[in-house]
Amino acid sequence: MPWPPQEIRDRLLDPSSDFQKKMIEYLESVHMGEFSTGTMEQVQADIENAEASDKKRVPPILTLPEPGPEICLAHVDVKVQSCHQCSQLI
Repeated sequence: MPWPPQEIRDRLLDPSSDFQKKMIEYLESVHMGEFSTGTMEQVQADIENAEASDKKRVPPILTLPEPGPEICLAHVDVKVQSCHQCSQLI
């Protein structure tokens, strides 16, 4: 049976708790802190190369995602993303 959330919280906040020590050891052991495409230096070099080769490149933090498709109000219950049969779009 799983522990109640309050008991887990109490054990994590108790500085003398063996549970707290083991949980932190576990979290530190599974945390990689790395990029999936290379080291920090490699990723920085890739970004610098991309910026140098494409002068019109816009940094991702300055862009917005494309909006999703409009939803048809007549078919909201069936979760139809777009409807070619009617024009009751949001």
